Amino acid sequence: MLLTPVAPLLSIEQVSASPETNGTASPVEISRVATGILSEPAIVGDSAGNFHVIWVENHSKLMYLAVDSEGSSAGQPSQIGASGGNIKWSPRISIDDSGILHMLWIKDSTSSNCLVYFASNPTTDSDPTDGFYNPTDYSTNNVVCKTNFIIDNIANPNLAVDSQGAAHIVWQDKDDPLDSHFGLPAIRYSMMEANWSSHMADSPIFDTLLTTSPSKSTFPELTITDDDEIVVTWQDSRGSMVEIAVLLDSSSWDGMFDEWKDMCTLLYGGTDRQGWPSPGLQNMADSVGVILLDTIYGLGDYVPPNPADYGNCAGHHNTGQRSNPVILTEQYHTGGIRKLHRTIFNGQMQNGANQYEDWGPATTWACLSWMDANGNVGNASNPPTLYDHRWNPEATKFAIPISDEAPKTGNTGTSSDDDQSIAEAHDACVEGGVVPITVLGEITSSSSNSMWSYGLDLSQCPLGAVSSNPRTCSNINVRNTDAGGRVSQWPATGQNLSQMFDFWMGILHSGTPEVWTTVLDPYAKLSDSSFQRGMPAHSENGGVYSEDIGWGGQVANHFVVVNDTKITDDDSWSGRPDVEMTSDGWFQYIWSDSRQGRSQSDSHELVWKRVNLEAWDFNGQASGIDLSTNFAASSQVQYLSPLDGTGAVGARDADAHNGQGSIIIDDDDLMHTVWVESDGDLSTNITYRRSADATRNPQQNLPNPWYVEVMGQGVGELGPTYDLADWQSEKMSVGGEKILINVDADMFGPSIAVTSDNRRTAAVVWVDSEPCDTGATGLPFGDHLCFRRIQRSILLIESDVPSLSRTLEPGEQVTMNFTIEHLGPSSGNSMDVKLDWSGLPSDWTVTALVGSGQGQILMSPIDSNWQMPSGGNLPVSLIIEAPSKFDATISESHQPSIGIVSTDGIHGASLFLDINLEVIHGLVLDALQNTIQIEQGGSGLLSINISNYGNIWEDVSFPNRTTSSGRQIWGLPYGWEVDFVDHISLLEEGTTTSKNLQITVPENQVPNSVNLTVVATSDKVSQQGVPGAEAAYELTVEVIRKRAGNIIFELWDPIEEVLPGQCAYFMVDVTKHYGDDDVIITVEQGPPDRPESISLEAWRQTNWVVNIDYSALPGGNIVEPTARRYFTSGLSRNIFVELCSPYDALASETQEVTLRAELFVDSQAFDEISMQVVVLPYNSL
Repeated sequence: MLLTPVAPLLSIEQVSASPETNGTASPVEISRVATGILSEPAIVGDSAGNFHVIWVENHSKLMYLAVDSEGSSAGQPSQIGASGGNIKWSPRISIDDSGILHMLWIKDSTSSNCLVYFASNPTTDSDPTDGFYNPTDYSTNNVVCKTNFIIDNIANPNLAVDSQGAAHIVWQDKDDPLDSHFGLPAIRYSMMEANWSSHMADSPIFDTLLTTSPSKSTFPELTITDDDEIVVTWQDSRGSMVEIAVLLDSSSWDGMFDEWKDMCTLLYGGTDRQGWPSPGLQNMADSVGVILLDTIYGLGDYVPPNPADYGNCAGHHNTGQRSNPVILTEQYHTGGIRKLHRTIFNGQMQNGANQYEDWGPATTWACLSWMDANGNVGNASNPPTLYDHRWNPEATKFAIPISDEAPKTGNTGTSSDDDQSIAEAHDACVEGGVVPITVLGEITSSSSNSMWSYGLDLSQCPLGAVSSNPRTCSNINVRNTDAGGRVSQWPATGQNLSQMFDFWMGILHSGTPEVWTTVLDPYAKLSDSSFQRGMPAHSENGGVYSEDIGWGGQVANHFVVVNDTKITDDDSWSGRPDVEMTSDGWFQYIWSDSRQGRSQSDSHELVWKRVNLEAWDFNGQASGIDLSTNFAASSQVQYLSPLDGTGAVGARDADAHNGQGSIIIDDDDLMHTVWVESDGDLSTNITYRRSADATRNPQQNLPNPWYVEVMGQGVGELGPTYDLADWQSEKMSVGGEKILINVDADMFGPSIAVTSDNRRTAAVVWVDSEPCDTGATGLPFGDHLCFRRIQRSILLIESDVPSLSRTLEPGEQVTMNFTIEHLGPSSGNSMDVKLDWSGLPSDWTVTALVGSGQGQILMSPIDSNWQMPSGGNLPVSLIIEAPSKFDATISESHQPSIGIVSTDGIHGASLFLDINLEVIHGLVLDALQNTIQIEQGGSGLLSINISNYGNIWEDVSFPNRTTSSGRQIWGLPYGWEVDFVDHISLLEEGTTTSKNLQITVPENQVPNSVNLTVVATSDKVSQQGVPGAEAAYELTVEVIRKRAGNIIFELWDPIEEVLPGQCAYFMVDVTKHYGDDDVIITVEQGPPDRPESISLEAWRQTNWVVNIDYSALPGGNIVEPTARRYFTSGLSRNIFVELCSPYDALASETQEVTLRAELFVDSQAFDEISMQVVVLPYNSL
């Protein structure tokens, strides 16, 4: 057995807060799985709590081991029989919902590299102890094979498995049948389906190009949505900024004529001397969104007019040196062809002499122009020259000397000045983080060895001897530091520039990469009747690669539903991305980021960001999604690793570097990350961090899931990190290097997995130079494969039923049952523990019972201490009683936590409950009638029923009729009054009480319909809008006009006596009451009218005559006597009546006049008055 357990780690760093709701992370035992020459491992967890690990030993054996939920091996490390004996690397593993393992690796043969897929059911391996993994249920096939004449043709594969058991595979590849990617790697995809009958896996979608533009696309990762859409992410040079300072030997008369012409052809485009059409580096940069800043400098204060002014150089020659502060930008991206006036040698500016071929001092000048010998950077740099090159600070910087002779004055041999100039240039570039790339001109065979040696000394590190072999740099000081550059040679006479253009394209795409994403819908593509199964999903027509972009899913059947989308957008180095998806549909990204660094040798930190791509339509998004158009659909970045180091230019600080990160998300939406925390010595560590629920909404003090609440302080902070391997060693080939050279050259990081059982245990595997801190001796030479589990806690609490949600009514009680488990060995010591309960208000009653039967203990107080046996478990009953019907007020929702913690605070686990109080307010008002008639100036009485159909006792209030706000609620017009109860105390549930409501209407109220509202409000709620806590009953008061007394006639004396021919006079008062109205006044009884044909004198002889004066009334005598006259309430006026007797009247003759006044709208509201005249006897002689 090679699986060697180490004593469990029962003590971890003290933290002020738990990093998630399910307890403090607890890294446990470390195990050594294997020893030998090992490649990066891969791991996956299953639903039974087991882990499955694969790795490559000695470059040829693919190994497998299962580790059970207790951390013990389920067999022994076994060679996978189907893998054969070829050289292999980059193993990957995944698992589907049925427990099928899906593996992937690259194998090498004499003629090709192949990406191999292998699916198997581990339970069908008949003997896990025989050293061979040979399951009977398996399916395998090559995903793709490529001829291996291109180095790293297939690299960095990854896979994920969908809900239907199909595997989706991505990798980077330089295969380019159309020869349009110029040797740059691209991302490719294939889909694989296992065939259990034939054992030969099928590829429904074959070898599909995902990145069709010529850019450097590497390190793909993928995840799968709930709809089986494939989310692929990778790092890409698109979006980067690169600046090149080309330092060109000006001795065109001495062999450098062709290089000048060719350099313009390469940079600006055109046809080379052999007829090959160069697309131009600037054009290629523009086509893919890379910003290329270029300047060609002619050495020796000289630019040869021919070829610099002709051919493809025409229009780019500018002899005017730029002033010091000027830099190239995206808008002004080319400096053209210029003179390099002076160079630097031995720390001093060179004056005079022949500097046409001084490419060593020229490189020193270029690098010191960025950071001088005193450490001044950028525009502050002040090398000892009058004119300097001003670099753009946001660009990745390359100094590129081109010459066919030695670096100092162009001698053909070697000299101490040559060596000194190279060493000086090398150190200046290393110190400033400028990458020197040496391009040799058309050199003779006799000088080839020394020229290559100079180039390698500059671009890598000085050897101290002539050699054309690649350098092995110790990196112990500046002089021995690998400068990170490359060396190439100009094509020989008769060859075109195509391979040289590929070399320059590699430089163009060596800037700071960004993180990109695309989303695929393979099942939509397979549903396309025109698609031939087993073919690629891209096309190659007209000499270009084309993707199938558009709607997928239920709308259409396109393959790419979200085209290439940039996740990061800054000038830092953003690489090695990984992506997973949480249950809310958000994509969770991590990557390593250089912050302010722009070089491949700058230190990185691990960064997280979440993005909701589903905020946009998956309609293809042909131009990609611009995340800035919806800020709510992405988060701010969060640094997960410690922010170490100064970030100073050229620091190459290995101590501050954090990279090679991986992420996985468990079924509770907790994110688990692990990375390599680098060290310049051997204190490199494997560091782990876990989030809270990633679907948690951001809060002010908890802006993202990596923040935890500091108990009792109301503030948040980043949760803790955990050191998984804090011993002195190299880990994943990192450690012991004082400086960084090229972070892209790091191997993959540690592999992380998490089980899908209820424990959600995480595990990490990595390659270590030490035997996993076991102290083991006598082991075979080589690396060691280390395995470590991270439990949520050595203490575990689980609910006995799946649901943790309960809803109670007031006064109701519920019992929730849990099981507490100690995950330590049964032989271990007991642990002092206590329940950790919080989250319910004081008017709730909570009781906890621990144990069962006669041994059951009532916890009083609830957080009393007791001893938990190691390896044991105990039941816990939590009795929760809601507030009483008297105390309950409104519905409540609480998320209390019940946990088990060790009294020393080191171990603990908790669960959040969902406890709801359902308070039903059911106030109802009604009456036997909703309409009442009340006469003006009168009152009415009706009975109002107040009912409580809720589940609590209510205190009920009614609006105050004496306040303006209360009268407004009642709807009382001015002058109205109501008499009603103000408050009802303790109206029990299910009861009704009746109260009398008296309504008084003022006399001057206009007859009409008035709506009044009786409103009852529960005193137990403080805010409006709680259903049932307020009831209203609307009733209608029909105000009836008061007829009696509405119009009143008054007359002092209704009887008058006159002599014949005399007149009697009456003054009648008419008064209007109870509102404003139109009044009609008529003469109901009186003498007949005089015909117009008879004169008044003649008429009066025998007839009575009446005259009525209405002048004092509204309308006066102008209107008709019977017209409508508008009286306001209380208006009193006089009517003057004259009644004249006939000249021939007899004694005692009587005449009567009667007036009637009535309302125009109601003739029954009236009054009448009569006036009588009696003729007195007249005695005449």
